[in-house]
Amino acid sequence: MQDGPDPRFRELSADILRGLTDNDLVSAVYAHVLHHVLPDLAHEVTIVTGLPIAVSAIYVTALLDNEVLNGGFQQFFWNSSGAFALMALEGLERLGAPKHAAVLQSAIATFEAERPVFDSYRALDTSDAFSESVKHSSLGVIDEQYYDLGFDALTDIQASYIRSHLEEFESPERA
Repeated sequence: MQDGPDPRFRELSADILRGLTDNDLVSAVYAHVLHHVLPDLAHEVTIVTGLPIAVSAIYVTALLDNEVLNGGFQQFFWNSSGAFALMALEGLERLGAPKHAAVLQSAIATFEAERPVFDSYRALDTSDAFSESVKHSSLGVIDEQYYDLGFDALTDIQASYIRSHLEEFESPERA
C-alpha cells in the first residue's frame, strides 16, 4: 500500500496527462496538489489559492464532489473542505458546470441560513454532534439535487476541461 499521494504526479506534464484515463486524469491533478498541501496542511487554503487557477479549480471541485458523494453537503461544510465553498463555486463556473454551480450556490445559501444551528453543533466537534446536526438541516434535499446530476458527471466535466487545457496543468519547470 502506498503512503501519500502518487509520486508520479509530483510534477505534471502534458505527456503524462495525455496518457491517463478520465478518472485517473482528475486523480493525477488531485495527487499533484496533495504533494503541495500535505507537508503543511494547516495552510491548505493559502497553498491552494497560490496554485494556478485551473489546478486549484480541479482540486477544490474534486474535494466538493468527494465530500458530497460521501456524506452530503453537511459533511462538506462540517469538514475543512467547506472553507473552499466559494472557490469551488468559481471552479465549477470555470469548468463549465453550471448545473453543479447552481446546486452548490443553493447549498451555500442554505448553509448560511442555518449557520447558527450548525455552529452550535460544530463547536462540540464530535461524530454524535455531526449526526445530530444533519437532523436539523435541510441540506439533504440539496444533496439529492446534486446526486441527480449523475455520480460521474463532474469527473467527466473536469477531465474534458483538463484535456482541452493541458498547458494550464503543466508544472512550471516543465512548461
